[in-house]
Amino acid sequence: MLVKLPDLLKKYLQNVDGLEPVDLGPKGAATRSKKSAPASLAEKQHLVDQLEKQSRVNNRLVACITILYFLIFALAAGLVIYHRDSPKVITTILGGSLLSLLAIIQSLSKLWRDKNAMDMLRTILPNLAPEEAVKVIQSIYFASMMSTADNRKRSAPQWTT
Repeated sequence: MLVKLPDLLKKYLQNVDGLEPVDLGPKGAATRSKKSAPASLAEKQHLVDQLEKQSRVNNRLVACITILYFLIFALAAGLVIYHRDSPKVITTILGGSLLSLLAIIQSLSKLWRDKNAMDMLRTILPNLAPEEAVKVIQSIYFASMMSTADNRKRSAPQWTT
């Protein structure tokens, strides 16, 4: 089952009552409240286990999508060679395979970014105290939410009058 990284982080932050944004650094330290989110080693370890499980699924998906990519490329090359005397058929084959390969590359790059973020968290979290882990997870979660909102704004049609 494919679970996206922001969903895993949101569930963890809900469990530790840490869904309020956090500012890191000297400016954030002055404005941050003294009370930190209640976190435990068990919750942190549960998140690390979920990240590890999801990372294994993502590794399999990356392998499958890469194999699919090369199979579509090989199929298109074979069909082009088979229909080498028909330019219209070759154009259709190459256009269709190019569009499908671009879609595969886009999904593979999104999956790769999620995989890298999960691997980074799997490496960092075991070495942090639960309170520090909450701060790191909050910063990553809210940064991903902001980048998602920025992408939606950029992709929305701009109507001018």
